[in-house]
Amino acid sequence: MNPVNYRHSQRRVRLALYGLILLLITTAVGGALIPSPLYPETSADPAPTNAIGALTTQLGGPDLLATGVSISRAVYPGAARARAVILVPEDDWRAGLVAAALTGPPVTGPILPMPAGPMPPEAVEEIERLNPRGISGDGGIQVLAVGAVDEKVLNQIIQMGLRYRTIDGATPAELAARADHYRAILTGNHPDQVLLVPVDFPEYAMIAASWAAQSGHPILFVEGATLPLATRRALDLRPAEAFMYVFAPERILPRDVAEEMVFFGHVQRIPGDDPFEMATAFARYTDRGTVLPWWFGATPRIFGWGVSGAGHNFIFVNIDEPMHAVIASGLSSRGTHGPLLWIEEDHVPESTTEFLATTRPAGGPRPDPLMNRGWLIGNENSVTLTTRHQIHRNLRAIRPKEALIDDE
Repeated sequence: MNPVNYRHSQRRVRLALYGLILLLITTAVGGALIPSPLYPETSADPAPTNAIGALTTQLGGPDLLATGVSISRAVYPGAARARAVILVPEDDWRAGLVAAALTGPPVTGPILPMPAGPMPPEAVEEIERLNPRGISGDGGIQVLAVGAVDEKVLNQIIQMGLRYRTIDGATPAELAARADHYRAILTGNHPDQVLLVPVDFPEYAMIAASWAAQSGHPILFVEGATLPLATRRALDLRPAEAFMYVFAPERILPRDVAEEMVFFGHVQRIPGDDPFEMATAFARYTDRGTVLPWWFGATPRIFGWGVSGAGHNFIFVNIDEPMHAVIASGLSSRGTHGPLLWIEEDHVPESTTEFLATTRPAGGPRPDPLMNRGWLIGNENSVTLTTRHQIHRNLRAIRPKEALIDDE
C-alpha cells in the first residue's frame, strides 16, 4: 500500500474512533451533540441546554434548579448514586458557598437550589433518581439542608422516606463554622487549610467554591473589616496553626485585619485587583509545604490549582450569577476537577483571555497530546453563543503561524 494512502487510512480510523467516543460521552451526559465550529464567521441560534461541542460543554436550564439538575446528571450520570443530596436556598449564595465544601467525601453529593415553598417536581425526580445511599458516618443521613431551607421542603423529604439533617446558623459566619465542624466530626479532623472570604462580595468569595469542593477545605467568612467570633472559634479548633488563604483585595479586607489573623497561623492573600484577575491568579496559584498535625509527623501540604499548561478543565460562570458557581462546584468535587473562571454574559474579560492563552496546547506537526475543556454554566441568557465561540477559540490548540495570522 502507498505510504501516503496508508497514513490517510489510519487518520480516518482515528477520526471514526474519536467520533464514537464523543457520541458515548454525549449519551452519558444526556445532552445533544452540537458541533461547535472552529472559526465561526457568523452568529447562529443560541446553544441549547446541555450543548456539547468539540471543546466545550454548556450545562443549563430555564431556571436555577434546572441548571442544578443538569449538573447533577453530568456528575452522577445514569445509575451513579450519591451518598447524599445537598439542598440550599436558591436566594442564599452564602449558604450555597458553605455547602460547596461538603460536595466531596465523606458527604459526596450534588447541590440542588431550592425555591421558597414546596419542592418542585423536578427536584423530587432528581433526588429519587440519585437514590442517595446515606452518609455512613452520620447514621445514613441522605439529605443535608444547608441554610434556611423551607420547612415544606423538609416535610416532603420525610414523606419520601428519606433521613435529613439541617445545618444552619444565625449569621453566615456561624453557618460556615457549623458546617466546618460537621465535616470535622465525619473525618475526625479540622483541616489546617482554610479559605477566608468576604461575606458581602460574592464576586470574590465564589472564586473559592470549586477548590473547596475539590479539596474539602472549609470556607469561613470575614464580615466587613472584622473577624467574627464564630470564625475565630473555628480557626482556634485547628490542631496546629491554620494556613489561611484570603480571597479579597486589601481595599475590602484591610491589612490590619489580615495581621490580626496571624494569631491563628499563616496568612496568604490570593492576588488580583478585580475578581476576573483574582480568578485567573488562583487558577495559577499553588502553595506547597508541610504540616505538623500533632507534636510529631510532618505531612505534605498542597494548596491551589497550579495550572501552568494544557490538559485542564475550566468552569466558566457569568459573574452576575453567583449561584451558578455554587452548583457548578460539584464538577470539581467528582471527575472534572477544574478552577472557576469568571466571564460576562457576552464577553470574555481580557485577564481571562490572557490566562487561557498560556494554557493552550500546541498544534502543528507535533501536536500536544493534552487538551483543555470548558464547562459553561447556564443557558443562552447566561452564556451567549458569542461568548461560547470566544471561549472555544481560547481553548483550542495553537495553529501554525497563528502569531502572524489573525483568525478572528
